[in-house]
Amino acid sequence: MPEQYRGLVVERASEKDPKTANEDVVEDLNADQESEQIGSMKITAGFDEMVVWGHEAVADASADPYVRSMEEWLQMADRIHSYSPSADTTQK
Repeated sequence: MPEQYRGLVVERASEKDPKTANEDVVEDLNADQESEQIGSMKITAGFDEMVVWGHEAVADASADPYVRSMEEWLQMADRIHSYSPSADTTQK
């Protein structure tokens, strides 16, 4: 895993868990629409490395879809969570 990332294993928290229960009263403006089930997750474990097993050869990003998807996901996550000022704000 890249240094600035951490791996987590999560599972759905029970709805009756007092730590995750939201007791705020919220007015539903879309009460006519089908309600969306909302829940929370709890961390069950963490990891700092991943291994993709290949029985015949070393996993290669150009040939292995799992390795390639992880590399592409990390690139996308980096773009989503990074900030670079736009040209409009730097010229002001």
